[in-house]
Formats: sequence, structure tokens, C-alpha cells
Amino acid sequence: VYALRIPAGTSLALHRHPRAMHMLVHQGLIVVALGADSASARVHRLGPGARLTVPAGVWHREWWERDAVSEHGGRGPVEIEWAPGAGPPTT
Repeated sequence: VYALRIPAGTSLALHRHPRAMHMLVHQGLIVVALGADSASARVHRLGPGARLTVPAGVWHREWWERDAVSEHGGRGPVEIEWAPGAGPPTT
């Protein structure tokens, strides 16, 4: 388990993890879109107290609409596979 403080305006491009990832939001607002296709992605808006598990192998995007503090966990090590043409976080 690790905690992150992420500023509003940060985004993570399309990516996936080989193992399930668990999120718990302590403050702020995080948006997670599950699915590779933007038109059919399931969008989750996570505020304080919200939890979400991103299943292993599911493509997803994340962005922060408000400064946030969140906890993330799962079986390590944490690995990220970026979609072709995607890359690390942007602010």
C-alpha cells in the first residue's frame, strides 16, 4: 500500500496493470475511466471515502479534477503497461 498526493490537472494516459489495483480516496476528486474505448468506458468519479478496484489487465485512464490524497495497493511490484502512443503522467 502506498499513498499519493496528486495536484489537480494531472492525468494518466491509457494504461493497465497485470494485477488488480485498489484505490481509496482520502480527499479531492479523481476520475477513472475503465475501458480502452472512450465512447464505451465506464467512468467513476471518486470523492473522499470512495473506493475502486481496477481489475487486472483492464485498460483505464485517470485524471484529477481537484488536488487529491489517495491510497493505492495490491500485490507488488506495481507495474504499468502504457498503451501504444501513451506515456507517463502529464500536468
